[in-house]
Amino acid sequence: MEELKEFLKEKVKELKRELELYELLLSIIEGGKLPGFREPRPGEKVVEVKSSTGDVVAYLYVGRNYVRIIPLQEVSVNDPYIKGFLLRFLEETKTKEVEAARKGDIPENKVLDYDIRSEDGILREVVVRNIKGEFFLVELKAAVAYSLEKAKAITV
Repeated sequence: MEELKEFLKEKVKELKRELELYELLLSIIEGGKLPGFREPRPGEKVVEVKSSTGDVVAYLYVGRNYVRIIPLQEVSVNDPYIKGFLLRFLEETKTKEVEAARKGDIPENKVLDYDIRSEDGILREVVVRNIKGEFFLVELKAAVAYSLEKAKAITV
């Protein structure tokens, strides 16, 4: 009985993934673009953020010294993984840079800053300014992937 139960759970999981794939293909055919994709602004490069299962969970629009994070699923800006992990990561980085600016290690106008854009409590975009280097981008991408993979999607 336990084996049958596990088999059925796995089959349901596979069928859900298959349905998501068909919905994605249909939206591409109907709209000509991937869901959630926005045209990049001049000078921006688009980076896909994938979950551990390989699903695209967000796009990073990387500009000269900023990044715009656009999640593909609707999640609450107050979700514990968004607020307690992604935004905490950004706030801790900002705090370290404020301290470095106080010591004179970096100019005050180059301290990392970010804005959270939400609509009706749903996270729509995070804009991070004054980013420094590829290593930070790798860390940010990992934080976004983890947070959005773990965050509970809001179903309408």
